[in-house]
Amino acid sequence: PIIPKEGPAKESLNKKPLLKDFKEDVSVKGNRRKVRFGVNIAPGFSSTSGSQSINISGGINIDIALADGLELSTGLLMEYSDIENQKTAFNDAIPSVHLKTNMTNFDIPVNLTWRFAKTRSESFYVSGGISTLAYLNEKTSRTLYTQELRANKITTSNGEKITTYKLEMIETKIVENPVQNGAMDIAGRVNIILGYSRNISPKLRLHIEPYLKIPVTGIGSRELKFTTSGVTCKISF
Repeated sequence: PIIPKEGPAKESLNKKPLLKDFKEDVSVKGNRRKVRFGVNIAPGFSSTSGSQSINISGGINIDIALADGLELSTGLLMEYSDIENQKTAFNDAIPSVHLKTNMTNFDIPVNLTWRFAKTRSESFYVSGGISTLAYLNEKTSRTLYTQELRANKITTSNGEKITTYKLEMIETKIVENPVQNGAMDIAGRVNIILGYSRNISPKLRLHIEPYLKIPVTGIGSRELKFTTSGVTCKISF
């Protein structure tokens, strides 16, 4: 019998679609990086029962992918707070005490982030966790306002002596610089964050994150309790 020779194998008709699918899959996986680094700045306000003061922080951050849509977020931030608090004996009466504290510290957050809505170029997410605070510097200015009754004695031209009384405001200022010696508050604050991110280049992503930081313990040597809120602007890569 005559056995026919086998000819060259025919190319698969699905070769081009398979290659196309592979390229698309690589592009998607390349966009899902396991670890992203970034830099950020976060202006905000520190609110106490008596007033609202400036707060600003900035530093580096790390986002580590745990699962699809779930990340562990941490970093190292340097934070400056300018806290004012007015204390009075009764409403706006005298005596009164005005406290102003300037504080510089490191903020080390550990947050869990969930991306609940996302596309190729943008996403929305919520994040929550705790922060550990390490203190670098603290200065407190304490101003005490009191009133004193002062006598003013005068003698008239005919030799008559007259005494008048005047109520004067007395201001006493004390500046304290407590030494922290590397003091830390472990898990001293709770973080709540809402976020939006968008790709601005193949490797860079812009994040806008309104945040709220709630104290768990008193902060600093004076055990201050103030809530911090603001907006973080972050670039990750």
